[in-house]
Amino acid sequence: MLCRALTVVLLLVVAGCGDDESSSHGMSMGDDVAPEQLVVDGNYSDERFIDMMAAHRQMATEMAMVEEQRGTRQELRALATKMIQDQRQEIDELKALKQAHFGSSDVPTMMSESEMQNSGMLMPDELAQKPDVDKAFIDSMMPHHAGAIQMATVALQRSSIAEIRAMSRRIIDAQAEEVGQLIEWRKAWYGSQP
Repeated sequence: MLCRALTVVLLLVVAGCGDDESSSHGMSMGDDVAPEQLVVDGNYSDERFIDMMAAHRQMATEMAMVEEQRGTRQELRALATKMIQDQRQEIDELKALKQAHFGSSDVPTMMSESEMQNSGMLMPDELAQKPDVDKAFIDSMMPHHAGAIQMATVALQRSSIAEIRAMSRRIIDAQAEEVGQLIEWRKAWYGSQP
């Protein structure tokens, strides 16, 4: 899990989007593929990016709240508190962007359960039931952040809206840094334990 998460993040940051053009998921865009959740009528959609990222941010907030309340490692709980603040601020920014460019600030507040499971993430109630919430939070947050990096990379390359490109760059940088910290902690606290 640890090596896979690191590999996924590095591939996403270096290569841009991850999947190859032959993938049946998403839409070909030259040398990369837009994740299917960002495609509307065969094209990348800024509005869809805003909606998906807002739901993604809300889910991260809910998972971080579980860690903040039930986790035992002080460093990880502090990171969860920071994540909650950062994610809520980004949701507000996404709502403002949607209002400014699409005439409505309504955004989804939840990823579907299948989207969560397909990405290796736990629903917040599942996370709360794990015997080691800290380990489960790390193992769920790494693929969650990798998904955000993937979406933000596509938006950075394809968006015609400067504010979305700027936000995407910030997301990529912040999430990659957090994944690096999570990988360090997981290795230090759990070694190669699956």
